[in-house]
Amino acid sequence: MAGTSAFAQQTEAPRTKAKQRPTPEQMAQRMSDRMAQRYELTDAQKQQVYDLSLQQVQSMQEHRRQMVAERKAADEKMKGILTEKQYKQWKEDQAKMMRTAKHDRGAKHAGKHHGDKK
Repeated sequence: MAGTSAFAQQTEAPRTKAKQRPTPEQMAQRMSDRMAQRYELTDAQKQQVYDLSLQQVQSMQEHRRQMVAERKAADEKMKGILTEKQYKQWKEDQAKMMRTAKHDRGAKHAGKHHGDKK
């Protein structure tokens, strides 16, 4: 049994690495490469697209960090307002809404929309 457990642990490590998000530089490079190929950009244009993409990605990441901090602060305030039982139910409801939103986003990216019968 120990051999199976060790094997399972070994196979999970590479999967975790595969899910790492690309760096802002990698994302900007990918965008500029795609656009250069699709629109036959000059080297100067490609560099400008890279610079703009990098700036956008970094700005979005900072905005995301701020949203996370604001969400945590609001969560702490809610914890002080609700009873322990109410707070637990509220957290469960929040998690459910997040799962639903994530599912809906996934369907949207797959070309399916909420309510589609196809």
